[in-house]
Amino acid sequence: MSFAKITHRATNKISSSFASSAGGRKLLKEFVDESVFDALGALKKFVSRVEGSETAGEELEKNVLRLATKFALLYKNKQIQDSDLNSMIIPMKVSASLVIKQNEEPDPNFEVEKLEKHLTVLRTELSKLVKAHLHDKSVARFESVSKYTTPEYSRKLLTQAEHKEELAVLANSLSRLLWG
Repeated sequence: MSFAKITHRATNKISSSFASSAGGRKLLKEFVDESVFDALGALKKFVSRVEGSETAGEELEKNVLRLATKFALLYKNKQIQDSDLNSMIIPMKVSASLVIKQNEEPDPNFEVEKLEKHLTVLRTELSKLVKAHLHDKSVARFESVSKYTTPEYSRKLLTQAEHKEELAVLANSLSRLLWG
C-alpha cells in the first residue's frame, strides 16, 4: 500500500472520529445557526416516533452530524466552494417555505409532490457532492438520511396531527434560518 493511500485512510479515520465528537459539533457551530440543531432535534423526534425506535432517531442525528462536519471540514479546507452549493439554494428555500406555510396554514390536502420536486433536486445535488468528496461509508450514511426526505415521510410529517409539534419546531427553525 502506498504512503499516499495510508495517509488518506488515516485522515479519513481521524475526520470520521472528529465528526461525531464535541469538537465536530463546535466546528459546525462556526458554520450553522443554533436553529439548525433545533430542526435536527425535531427530525430526530419525528423519526423516532415514526419508526417506533429511539435508535432510528439517534442514528439519523449521528449521520447528519457526521456528514455536516465532514462538509464543514471540506469547506474550511476549500475543497468545496460556494459555487458547489449554488444549485441547492433555490430548492432549499422553496422546500423550507412550503414546510413553513404548511405549519402556519395546515392543508389536509397538502400536495407533497410540490415539495418532493425540490427535495429531489436537493438530494441529487448533495449526492453528487457526497460521492465526489467522501467515501462509501459516508455515501451509505447519506442514503440512510435521504430516505427520510421521501414523499412517504414528508406526507406523515406535514399532514398527520401526531407530528404537529415536530413540524412546528422544524418550521420555526427554518423560518429563523431564512429570515433571521
